[in-house]
Amino acid sequence: MNGTPDIWYKLNARGMADPQQVKTFLQSSSVEELVLIKKSVGASRMTRREEFRVTSRLDPAGKSRSLKKLQGVLLSQKSDADLADELAQELGTGVAALGLDDAWLVIDTGRGRKQVSPSRLPEIFTYPISNSRPSDQDIRDEVRIQISRIASVAHATIGFTGW
Repeated sequence: MNGTPDIWYKLNARGMADPQQVKTFLQSSSVEELVLIKKSVGASRMTRREEFRVTSRLDPAGKSRSLKKLQGVLLSQKSDADLADELAQELGTGVAALGLDDAWLVIDTGRGRKQVSPSRLPEIFTYPISNSRPSDQDIRDEVRIQISRIASVAHATIGFTGW
């Protein structure tokens, strides 16, 4: 509308996995360690730096509970901060009060150790779609087509600057 600033959106792509695949994957894995991180915003407000990290090995019961919490967070599509809140409870109430931002479980999959959290799903589940990698321009063109379709349904206009 004239006289008002243009509305803009930042799209965040999130990895999704089939619930049955997540369950199967986690059932065949064992927890090696738990990692919790507290980050702070830098002076530029654009970068975040790590203030501190808590790394812990868990007892067998804690490993089982942690896997169940990870599974719940992954299936309900929550964030890394939500996972940090859930896993901090395994280490005590004092740890949960630290305001942690990021967390992951290091698990042994039988094919190596992996860091698993909601933002690290693409590292775990990779689905081949072709024998060759598309060019960067082909990817941008396809993204533009798909976003334009969404925009037309929402009666929105999207400016593709810098493409």
